[in-house]
Amino acid sequence: SQVTPYAVTFSLFAIATGLQTLAYPNLWPAYTEAYAQRDYEWIRKTLRSNFKFSFLTTIIIVGFLTIFGSDIIRLWAGAQAVPPFSVILWMALWRLMLSTLLVGSCLLNATGHLKGMTVYGSVTAALNLTLSIAFAKAYGITGVIAGTVVAFAAANYVPTFLEVRSVLRKCAP
Repeated sequence: SQVTPYAVTFSLFAIATGLQTLAYPNLWPAYTEAYAQRDYEWIRKTLRSNFKFSFLTTIIIVGFLTIFGSDIIRLWAGAQAVPPFSVILWMALWRLMLSTLLVGSCLLNATGHLKGMTVYGSVTAALNLTLSIAFAKAYGITGVIAGTVVAFAAANYVPTFLEVRSVLRKCAP
């Protein structure tokens, strides 16, 4: 079955966003306080810094995992757990997207901009399920993660960063 290669690859690539997953929830109260105090310069500076940090650290990690992922999985879980290389590529893209999405989502949560994220989340969930099933039928295991990436890119990633930009415009001096 394809469950093991998918699950092992997903777990391995989770390393790429582990630091962000731990760090950004702790920034939430700081963003909230800065927003309440109208310290918009700090918000802009911190958001820019976090975005760069997330992107750069994640691209280094996913780059390494893309090159050596098959070998790592073979050593870690055995040859039967090694996925097609296309799964590794899609997982790398997924983690890169997620790392930067965490930055934007943290700001939106902290500033109370939840309505849009609720809508994006609902649409993304439905689209992800639909695309992952359709793509899995057409492309096998690769289709599952491809469906997730396409759904998030279309229904969550772009709208989230448009809303982040809108929040930053409202914070303009």
